[in-house]
Amino acid sequence: MKRRPSMKEVARLAGVSTSTVSHVVNATRFVGEEPKRRVLAAIESLDYHPNLLARGLKGKGSRTVGMVVANLRDSFYYGLVNAVSRRLHAAEYDVLVCDSEYDLAMERRHIDALTRKGIDGLVLSGLGRDEPYPALLDADFPLVQVYDRIDAYHTDFVGIDAEAEARRITAQMVARGCRRIGMLRYAGHFFPGSRYAGFRAVCLQHGIWQESLTLRVPVTDTAGADDAVREWWQHNQPVDGVICTNANVCLALLRLFNSLDLTRHRLPLVVSFDESPWMQHLRYPVAALRQPVGRIGATVAAAILARIKGDSGPAAHTTYACDITWPAAP
Repeated sequence: MKRRPSMKEVARLAGVSTSTVSHVVNATRFVGEEPKRRVLAAIESLDYHPNLLARGLKGKGSRTVGMVVANLRDSFYYGLVNAVSRRLHAAEYDVLVCDSEYDLAMERRHIDALTRKGIDGLVLSGLGRDEPYPALLDADFPLVQVYDRIDAYHTDFVGIDAEAEARRITAQMVARGCRRIGMLRYAGHFFPGSRYAGFRAVCLQHGIWQESLTLRVPVTDTAGADDAVREWWQHNQPVDGVICTNANVCLALLRLFNSLDLTRHRLPLVVSFDESPWMQHLRYPVAALRQPVGRIGATVAAAILARIKGDSGPAAHTTYACDITWPAAP
């Protein structure tokens, strides 16, 4: 992993003093064209990104926390950002929110941009579970993970035990008589698979596991998602239960039901891992797992503030249980 270059290294390469580099970077004093040219060339050569924490802020930091989330259209992330922001604003911290849109490369661009702005801490819902970003392994600011955990970062985590919740849901569906249970989950290499692992374990335990009943849904492509779900549905009947790993995945399934004009009596038992306000207006009953997003957000904010203020204790993993309400039988 490449170490972040320092201002001293820029000064050494440019043949000037560190104060001259500082004046060029911060535009605090006139610097002649020739030394300025050498400083800029050294900055480009070393790929130096000045950090606000090192710009003479006298220990006060930037009082800014960055947040990188997977999709702000997702009801969970929307609620999370609101919960975290309210508490950080109350502590007089600004929050810079970036949406990676389920794109690993975009997530890393956001992390780089926030790092250059000199954030005091970062809240991350990381996509690359098996590909930790080297820039975060040696970051000089606190990191708190939320929703999905990347073990390689060895940082605080706040969220739910997704695998355990998937086990619980699947077991309850089996208890309700479901035997051909499908799972619709996100497409893409970033998906961590914890929900899938819990679902698969319970199906294997009961001797009802069928890989063909699982589908990766390209939810960022509405037309592609609808086509994929329709083909999956047509080739796997009968299906008597479906677990959707997210409300957006669930919406793709409900669009199919609507296009087929299915009656409630012909529907499988549908469970969504996230609850969304639009679910209360559905023609088709959905059991939604309610994540305590307010408590999660409050804990995330408290954790990042504690780390910013110097807490150097071991990484804490805080998980919350979810509630679920099952629809009444038709």
